[in-house]
Amino acid sequence: MPITSSLYLDDADYEIDDAVQYIIVVEKEGIFNRLTEDKLWERLPCVIVTGKGFPDAVTRWFVSNLSRTTNTTVIALCDWNPFGLSIYLTYRIGSVSMAYDSDLTADIKWMGLRGDHVKELVDESALQDLSPVDVAKCKSLLGNEFVNSKDLLLEEVNTMLVMEKKCELEALLTSKRLDLNSSGLSCFVEFVVNRCMLQDFVTA
Repeated sequence: MPITSSLYLDDADYEIDDAVQYIIVVEKEGIFNRLTEDKLWERLPCVIVTGKGFPDAVTRWFVSNLSRTTNTTVIALCDWNPFGLSIYLTYRIGSVSMAYDSDLTADIKWMGLRGDHVKELVDESALQDLSPVDVAKCKSLLGNEFVNSKDLLLEEVNTMLVMEKKCELEALLTSKRLDLNSSGLSCFVEFVVNRCMLQDFVTA
């Protein structure tokens, strides 16, 4: 279902099945398409949403509304880089222009990718160097009041800077450390299902 401004209307025609336990908010449309092709919901009772990068106000409102009106766990799945973390924070605390607007922020947890996932699951050859723009964004995040109040978020940003590396979600496709043969799941589905089973989320 496309997320359009019509969802603001009181008679917006959508409802979430009571069996749904998770709302998976995905940074990238490509990963969203992969999870839908692999029918993640057949393995995990979930709804998958994407803002196609930095989300617009309507997508943020939709995720916020699901967070407030359903008995689900809302989870962000983003690249491990300063911009992926910034996308998570946009859902969590808002953009600079609309920060802490209660209609546009959500009780959303960060699944990953995170530094420990990168070290555990991703082959070193799949990592990318931080660009000067990435380094500047990391330093900007270190100056963010909310990030500074959360040790786990500070640790992630500092780990990126120390390693001078970043990692995209697509790196899971080439991971030799995900045991796909025993589970029969695709890389992305296995990762998401396992993280949910372990309740491996950062609550920030």
